[in-house]
Amino acid sequence: MYQKNEKGLSLLTLLLAIAIVAGAAIWWKNSRDASLKEQAIAAKAQQEAQEEKNRQLERQKQEFQAQVEGERKKNEFDKAISELGAIYARWNDALKLADSTARIALSGPVGKLQEIKREAESHMVPECLVDSKKKMVDGMNKMIDGFMQFMGDADIGKILAHVSFGEGRKLFDEYEKGAAACNPVK
Repeated sequence: MYQKNEKGLSLLTLLLAIAIVAGAAIWWKNSRDASLKEQAIAAKAQQEAQEEKNRQLERQKQEFQAQVEGERKKNEFDKAISELGAIYARWNDALKLADSTARIALSGPVGKLQEIKREAESHMVPECLVDSKKKMVDGMNKMIDGFMQFMGDADIGKILAHVSFGEGRKLFDEYEKGAAACNPVK
């Protein structure tokens, strides 16, 4: 009986050892699976955090680029409006001279007005100043036409010139309003 017990006890010990080893293996597998699951969750969270960070960086980059583009447009506009204003100031000075010149001597001042008009035509401007510049050039053409009409005929030329001068002044007013309303950064 002692031997049976010893064999039974050995078998029982063996089964118990197998059960402990199997339990330990199951525990180890579950632990490892849980650890792998935690690592996968952490990796996914880290990936999502990195993607959000990348989206934020991209938004910041786009905002910065928009700001730089806005500054570039503003600088371009400031330069163009300043140069256009200088052309317009020279025009007004030449116009005053032409207004005070005798009819017989108008060819020189009118030639200067034509030169300034050609400079205005070739001057490059931002999109929001295109219409305003066109009004200014059209006004210059009307004023030059008026002087040409006045130079061509003393009687009827005065009447035609007066009409052309009125149309020219109206176009200059439209130029000034349009240039003042122009918004370079949209």
